[in-house]
Order: sequence, then C-alpha cells, then structure tokens
Amino acid sequence: MDSVTRRTLGLYLLSVNSLVDKGKKETIEDINMALREKRVFDFLESKYGDIQPFDFVDREKVHELLYEMWATFDGRERRKFWVSENGLCVLIAYLNELIVS
Repeated sequence: MDSVTRRTLGLYLLSVNSLVDKGKKETIEDINMALREKRVFDFLESKYGDIQPFDFVDREKVHELLYEMWATFDGRERRKFWVSENGLCVLIAYLNELIVS
C-alpha cells in the first residue's frame, strides 16, 4: 500500500465513524456520487468540517483507492457490506476493506 498507510486510512475511518456516532446520515446515492467523483472527503468536509476534521495526509491517494473500491462494489453495497440505510456506513465499510486488504 505505497504512500497510504493503514494508519492514514484508519484516521479517515474514525472520522467517518465519529459522524455516525453523532447521528449524521447521508444517502448511499450521495456517497456513491462523491466516491465516483473522487471527492468524498471534500463533500463531507463541506458539510461537517466544523465538527469533524477530514484534512489528513494523502487525501488524493485515499480518494483514488476509494474510487477503485467503489468501482468494484457499486450497487452491491447491501449484499457485500450488509448496509442499505446510511451512506456513511458504506464509506466505513470501504475504508475497512482497504485496511484489511
């Protein structure tokens, strides 16, 4: 995992997890669109940057890795990750998948 470490991915995962803990919810469609456009953390920062940071290192590389993961599983989130209600949970699943792979 060249320039992106599991620790970096873990920081992004914990930031998204914190949003879920605060009761935040995004549609799976909005998260998928942001993943497709390689701007998911820009999207989240514009909405939640005042309560949760997303300015960690290697952001562009993380966006690229997430795009590749999204391209593999898009449309099968429910089957692969057992998630169908909250796009933030899908993002957590993608980040986790990157960490363990």
